[in-house]
Amino acid sequence: MLKIISTLMPMFMVIALGYVLAASRFINAEHLQGFGRLVIAVALPMMIFKTLSSYSLSEIFIAPYLFGYSAATLCVFALSAGFALWRRQTTVGALVDGMASAYSNSVFVGYPLGLAVLGSGPAGIYLSLNVLIEMMLLVPLFLSLMEYVQAAQVGGKPKLFHMFINILKKPLILALLLGLLFSACRWQLPLPVFKAIEILADAASPLALLIIGGSLYGLRLQGSVPDIIQITAVKILLMPPACAGFVALFGGSREMIFAGALLGGLPLANAGAILCQQYGHMNRGTASMLLSTIFSTLTLSLIFMFYNT
Repeated sequence: MLKIISTLMPMFMVIALGYVLAASRFINAEHLQGFGRLVIAVALPMMIFKTLSSYSLSEIFIAPYLFGYSAATLCVFALSAGFALWRRQTTVGALVDGMASAYSNSVFVGYPLGLAVLGSGPAGIYLSLNVLIEMMLLVPLFLSLMEYVQAAQVGGKPKLFHMFINILKKPLILALLLGLLFSACRWQLPLPVFKAIEILADAASPLALLIIGGSLYGLRLQGSVPDIIQITAVKILLMPPACAGFVALFGGSREMIFAGALLGGLPLANAGAILCQQYGHMNRGTASMLLSTIFSTLTLSLIFMFYNT
């Protein structure tokens, strides 16, 4: 238990510092947005590129984790959306519930947590795989289904091609693809350039934690209570064992199973809350992100405890 506390406490202290800085008006929403853009567009892409370009493809392509986490993501998405439809939610509302239940905050919480528990190498690889799954599977699936639903409502055609082009333009995806290319070709950057990338990559974890803490300040529990409860419960209670189970089913090692449970048990991602807002459910997204962030501290501690015992 002492090891769990000593590992997780520094993270929670930095998150608390972010909250205090926002509450004291030392930083405001504009600062947090700027920090967020810096992390998403610079620091994390540098971290992903640095990690992937430093390993061979055989070390990066962890098939049991990739296939297991993907299968768990699809199952949780389908189950949560199906349950929402059974509760007589609208199709749009059900898809929002499904997406939010399966979208982990791998970027802002997962990487700092993995860095503390697994080390920089494995944490970077698992984060890269999660980014690949979320940005190339979960988000395109959600947006495609939304396009079809909205096109059917107005009698138009879904614009899937433009959607995929926009996804490929994102810095995280570009860094992932470039890192895989360098890994496959065994290319190496000049040492001064690599060191500069390393400096930028090291900024990702502390900035991400400060952003999470600052973003929690001012959030209010508003919206559809049954949907908020469903998203939070599925995210932190169903997603972790689903990820661990499927990774184990595909033959994953103990570390892979732990990483699946750990990253699967993360709270709803900021980007997931933004997608909820985009489709008319802003309160549902922000409230679910707040609740899942609070209660995930308990489930993540339990996951960590089981792994160490």
